[in-house]
Amino acid sequence: MNEAQTNVQMQTTGKQTRLLATLSRIISIVVHPLMMPVYCTIYTLYGPTLYSGMPMEVKAKMMINVGLYACLNPLVTLGIFIALGKVSDMEMPKRSERSLPLLVISIITLIGVYIMGGALTWTPIGHMIIGESIILLFAAVVSMWWKISLHTLGVGAMLSYVVILGLMFRADFGSAAAWTLLLSGLAAWARLYEKAHTPSQLLVGYVMGMSIMTIVMYAMVSLP
Repeated sequence: MNEAQTNVQMQTTGKQTRLLATLSRIISIVVHPLMMPVYCTIYTLYGPTLYSGMPMEVKAKMMINVGLYACLNPLVTLGIFIALGKVSDMEMPKRSERSLPLLVISIITLIGVYIMGGALTWTPIGHMIIGESIILLFAAVVSMWWKISLHTLGVGAMLSYVVILGLMFRADFGSAAAWTLLLSGLAAWARLYEKAHTPSQLLVGYVMGMSIMTIVMYAMVSLP
């Protein structure tokens, strides 16, 4: 192989590497844990459930509540920790910087569920937010010793939520579950490609996300 061919091959490899890096970054953003409650809420309100027939103003109110307590709360909390120099960025790449922000976000989210009160708390959406809060609390504790994947905790919880909701309403959840599995695989690939986690951190996160959400959903339904 002459020098010109070598240069062409290096340029091609560089372009492929940049493309894969961009793709992995986009996937990490799309499946960011902050987005999971939004996806679950959209599925609940517009998927094959009893809630799909609710008036638009009621759906809008639910979306605002979820956006406020499950998305804006973590964004603001992490923003404050970043401003204080306690966290490097929104993904908290260092294990040592995760526990306190996750604990604060979990507590504020649970307080938000209490403030929402009424019928919303006792819908699958309210159960899902409680489940997400407990998952964050679990991650806060584990992060004291080990860097578990928040991304796979989120997509694992979402898969569990989609399946359980489908079983509750005897609805066809196959397509939604398939898309969630695809997102799960993409999330795992992206986090591995970016060297953010080891396979065991991804796998444990996924299994625990599914397990905790399943326990919470069935526990909440069983309450009188």
